[in-house]
Amino acid sequence: MTTKITDHCGQITSLTRVIILVILAILLGCNYRQFTNFTILTSSLSSSILQQMQTWDFGNAIAALVAVGGYMAEHLFSRKQAQMEKQMERVEAQSHQLLVPVTMQLHRLWHGCIMNFIDKHCEDVLLKKDEYKETLIKCTNNMERWGEGSDAFHLELPTRYRHAVSFPWALEVMHEDYNIMRVTHPRELPLILHDEILKCDRNSTLWKSYEAFIRYSYLPAIERIGEIIDEHGHLMEPVPAARMKEIFKTEGNGYGIKWSHAPRMWFYSHMLAYVDSWKELLSKWDDGSYEEIRPSIDFPVGLLRFNIEMQQIVAKVEQNLIGTSQLYGHANRV
Repeated sequence: MTTKITDHCGQITSLTRVIILVILAILLGCNYRQFTNFTILTSSLSSSILQQMQTWDFGNAIAALVAVGGYMAEHLFSRKQAQMEKQMERVEAQSHQLLVPVTMQLHRLWHGCIMNFIDKHCEDVLLKKDEYKETLIKCTNNMERWGEGSDAFHLELPTRYRHAVSFPWALEVMHEDYNIMRVTHPRELPLILHDEILKCDRNSTLWKSYEAFIRYSYLPAIERIGEIIDEHGHLMEPVPAARMKEIFKTEGNGYGIKWSHAPRMWFYSHMLAYVDSWKELLSKWDDGSYEEIRPSIDFPVGLLRFNIEMQQIVAKVEQNLIGTSQLYGHANRV
């Protein structure tokens, strides 16, 4: 048995010597000539090392290697598991504390507040006044496009509003065209309705309706969005600049900054400033000054699309980690 081990050690002697010398040469930074001299100088050292190796118990050595390998594998697995748990904690916080609540409040703002107010006054403004017939025809034609099937693939004919035409009328605030989302807009309402409110008597029914809408529907909604962003905005998921260009069909945000250089939280920061601007305006109303009907800061209409994009990114990560997500549901379910 001892003879077999000795023979085996003899077979690996040459290869082991080369490996030892090469490693030492690399560590010392030797070139070829230096390496040749180095082998001569270290030959006696390597010989003594190899002679010592012949006395080793290879069974114990292999067992030690297996133990070390097992420890390293366990360590790497534990580290990977800890990373996944940390990632899952962040993904859940992003989805549950920031993205879903903001999207929910934005839908409340659009469909529960803005759309309801527009639909409520569609008949008095858009349908009854002859000077707005051109806009009415345009809105009607857009609805016909949806019914026939158009490039506005995400839209369908509305059936639940008082006046179906109020929906395409409202979309002028959010869209430049039905496939181009605005980044911001200088109004919360369609231009015609905005101008009618601007010129109406402050004791009129239209003004009282508008003021109640702002104070008790619109402002609470945007304040809630601001609170969520202020508390959990650090959980945002950056959207790549290239994707921002695809979504909004622009090189930048319209305020002198390209998407490639704009802060990734730009929409959230703009929204916080927008909320504060409304509070400032209402303080003027409280003092009896009603000349202005909206603040000077543009309405960040693109925030909804931006937030949904972040939801999609986070949901894909969540889906890969646990097989389900708030946005896509279970992977094995239709």
